[in-house]
Amino acid sequence: MDFMEMVNTEARLRGLRNNVNDNGVLNRTNNDNDIDRSKKIDLIAQRLVDTYNSPESWKFYCKVAMKLSEAQIWNNVEQSKAGRSPAGLFNHLCRKLMS
Repeated sequence: MDFMEMVNTEARLRGLRNNVNDNGVLNRTNNDNDIDRSKKIDLIAQRLVDTYNSPESWKFYCKVAMKLSEAQIWNNVEQSKAGRSPAGLFNHLCRKLMS
């Protein structure tokens, strides 16, 4: 195993991305954007669960947070407040946007 293979293997084990520039120098960057996005999805889904008191819809709300913009989500929340069944209307509006 040569030096670069060892470095790449070590970096993969640490969960880091590797980039080698033209000089052969290894640049490591942490995958913070994916972690931040994951946390944001969880926070939005949790707010929706709390808003509609619907913990059984956690997976659906995560999917909504992944596929729709925050503006679309909160717009649907506001629109759903006018319906007879706010959670049902919210789900319908989101499914309509995701299709």
